[in-house]
Amino acid sequence: MLMAYDFHIHSVLSPCAEMEMTPNSIVGMAAVKGLQAIAITDHNSIENVKACMEVGEQYGVIVLPGIEVQTKEDVHVLCLFSEWTQLALFNQALEPYRILVNHQPEKFGRQVIMTSEDEEVGDLEYSLYFSYAVGLSQLFEMVDGLTGAFIPAHVDRKSFSVISNLGFVPFDLPIHTLEYSSACDIEKFQNMNPLVKNYSILVDSDAHQLVDINEPIHSIEVNALTANAIIEKLRRG
Repeated sequence: MLMAYDFHIHSVLSPCAEMEMTPNSIVGMAAVKGLQAIAITDHNSIENVKACMEVGEQYGVIVLPGIEVQTKEDVHVLCLFSEWTQLALFNQALEPYRILVNHQPEKFGRQVIMTSEDEEVGDLEYSLYFSYAVGLSQLFEMVDGLTGAFIPAHVDRKSFSVISNLGFVPFDLPIHTLEYSSACDIEKFQNMNPLVKNYSILVDSDAHQLVDINEPIHSIEVNALTANAIIEKLRRG
């Protein structure tokens, strides 16, 4: 069966996201647009994921627990899981590699933590703009060990992508799926980088404001409308 998705959405926790990106607004917009599954992927943090998952249960929208990790190569990677406990364990494993620098909200925007009722409970004090001191291969092992999906993000962009920073997808990464930006001319990009044709494609919004969340024009075929089925599909391509 086909499932309409958007697996790259930022909440108000990401300092570059608009303040309208609250748990209820995100999931409500996804439901209104007809998406069946989304993922919350804030920069280097998971503080708002559980609240969004709780809202997803109310709206009947599958909310995958996830995070967008910036590696020491300055490459962005979507790390998606089927269960909250897996993401929590992954986040715990990442902590020793976090670079702690005080955040400057007046300069870079707030990093707001919210409840499932869209109530503010505080601001994250360390900056989410800094890379983890962990490389791509090590990060893959951490994600794969928790049966998560490791997906290099927006590979077509000129910054923070595996193609722009390394020039290729490392051959030692046994992955099957790459993410493209909504605005990407995929045929043109693949002709310029023919090796990426060997991978399955996701097209996500990387939404930092509500209007950018995907319309239901991109879908994947899954065996069941469940988080487990989605992650299994992303892992095998």
